[in-house]
Amino acid sequence: MPLRYLTLQDVLWINLQVSKKVHHFQAARLEEAVFCQYSLGIASGLDKQSARLFNGLLKLKAFDFANEATAFVACGALLLANGQEITLTDEQVPAWISPMIHGKVSMAGGISNVISAVELSEHQDMRASIVSILEKYPCSIEQLVEASAG
Repeated sequence: MPLRYLTLQDVLWINLQVSKKVHHFQAARLEEAVFCQYSLGIASGLDKQSARLFNGLLKLKAFDFANEATAFVACGALLLANGQEITLTDEQVPAWISPMIHGKVSMAGGISNVISAVELSEHQDMRASIVSILEKYPCSIEQLVEASAG
């Protein structure tokens, strides 16, 4: 089965869902960040591709608000849409994500340590994957959004 990828519109929708408001964004930065999920040639591993997406969204800061929460949801959705699931609870995410955001742990290493295979539904699309992440991690997402504000 070919990999499923996030579109620019998916990431815009994620930012809207996590921040509850439409925010200004820099289109070129957003496009570059979203392209980070792709790999040249044979895919280098979903954990590495999701880590590049996460890192790209963090570093390029395409949105005026909630880049960290957007990056987390996008990363989780990319994994889930392709048969990998973050195994952490909502309460565990902040302690896991903080060292990666601050560059103390590599994104790929941090992600590969907390994912496991999950059986995909034949109808599991990217939007359903995004909604699953939003529903599974509401407190973590809220904390990431609040950190953006302050």
